[in-house]
Amino acid sequence: MAAAKGRVASEYINHYAGVILARVYLPSDALMEFGSLDVISSIDLLAKPGLLRSQLFGLAVDDLPPTRPPRS
Repeated sequence: MAAAKGRVASEYINHYAGVILARVYLPSDALMEFGSLDVISSIDLLAKPGLLRSQLFGLAVDDLPPTRPPRS
């Protein structure tokens, strides 16, 4: 991870289930190499915001688009 100039923000390890979950921040150019490892099952990417930060400051709550509730 250090060679890719990334960092592990949090991790969960369950040896009994054989599961490791990690929140990792790394440069996009290292993502393909990291994702090609045979021990990686899936990768979730951060969503790209629909609004710029400067656009958010002028918004009221009623101006925001509707959202869906989280899946259960």
